[in-house]
Amino acid sequence: MKIQPLQNTNPNTSFGAKISTPSVFEVTSMKIFHNDGVEGFKEVTKALLDKPIKATGAKGYKYYANIFGKQIMEKYPEIAKATEDIKNIVAQNPLISKLELEHRINPIIKKFGPTIDINL
Repeated sequence: MKIQPLQNTNPNTSFGAKISTPSVFEVTSMKIFHNDGVEGFKEVTKALLDKPIKATGAKGYKYYANIFGKQIMEKYPEIAKATEDIKNIVAQNPLISKLELEHRINPIIKKFGPTIDINL
């Protein structure tokens, strides 16, 4: 009996990290609108970093989120464009509340779906 090699016929297969869309946009825009505190930063950092970080406080997660946010925007231009839209919303309304900001960003999030497959 001959053993057939495993062939991947699905071009959309990715072995990256599936991360919730609001968390990705919190990291790329560095603006918290969905999670409490740095929970979104923590989710992205734990998914994309292969080892646990040493400085686990808010500053540690913010540092790694800033690095990953830049890498995500360089690799995925559609996420970078949506991030610019989010930053424009915040720039036009600097005193916008977290709840109102989340409602204004929901159409952008729905366009990408509940999770984003990130492969850095």
